[in-house]
Amino acid sequence: MAKTKTQQTYDLLKVNQKALYDDFSRVHQLFAANPEKNRQQFNRLGRDFIGIIRAYERRLCGGMERTNNSVYSATVSEKFWNLVRQDFPLIDQVGVVIKK
Repeated sequence: MAKTKTQQTYDLLKVNQKALYDDFSRVHQLFAANPEKNRQQFNRLGRDFIGIIRAYERRLCGGMERTNNSVYSATVSEKFWNLVRQDFPLIDQVGVVIKK
């Protein structure tokens, strides 16, 4: 079965940004195991990784917003982020500060 443009873009991100992807994957696992101990490293590396993800999201959806398909841009973007969340379910916690 042919891959969707969304899946192709996510696969491209994983290949082109392999080092950052692998580093964030390792830190994500550490963060999942012990959030308090690994939060600082997770946030620092996560900011860089989210910047890359957003660049690929713009690449995927950017041309769509200038055409008649602008209505679908939000849906495509959400599908892209769902692919990211499948691999990194805690990615939405990047940058979250917990005060005690």
